[in-house]
Amino acid sequence: MKTMETTASKSSSANPVGGLFSAYTSALQRLRLPGFDVGAIGEARRKDLAALATINLALLDGVQAFSQKQAEIVRGTLSGLQDRMLQSGVAGGSATATGAVELTQSALHKSLTNLRDLADIAQKTQVDSVAAATKRIAENVEELKALFKPAQ
Repeated sequence: MKTMETTASKSSSANPVGGLFSAYTSALQRLRLPGFDVGAIGEARRKDLAALATINLALLDGVQAFSQKQAEIVRGTLSGLQDRMLQSGVAGGSATATGAVELTQSALHKSLTNLRDLADIAQKTQVDSVAAATKRIAENVEELKALFKPAQ
C-alpha cells in the first residue's frame, strides 16, 4: 500500500477541500435553521468526501497492482518464450516433440496461476472499496438517527 500512502500524503498536503468545507460550513451557519445542527451536517459531508477519497485510493491501488501484475506476466511470458526458442533450436530432433508437450503443459499451468493472481487482486480491490462505502453508509444512518431523534 505504498502507493496509497504516497497518494494520500500528496492530497493532504495540498488540502483544497479544507477551504471548501469551511466556506460550506459558514454558509450553513448563516442560515441558522431551527432544529438542525449545521456543524453536524457539515461534518457528515466532510466524512462522506473522506470516505470517497478512501474508496478512490483503494481503487487506484488495485488498478496499479493489476497493471503491474499484467506487465510482470508479459515480461515473464516473453522471457520464457525466448528461452524455449533457444532451447528448441539447440535440442532438435525427437526431443523437440516431447519438449513441446511439456512446455505447453507448463505454459497452461502458469497461465492459470497468473489468472488466479489477477482475480485475487481484483477481488481485494472490490472488497476494500465496498468495505469503505459500507462503513460510511452505516455512519450516515447513525448520524441521521441522531439528527432526527427528539430532543429530551
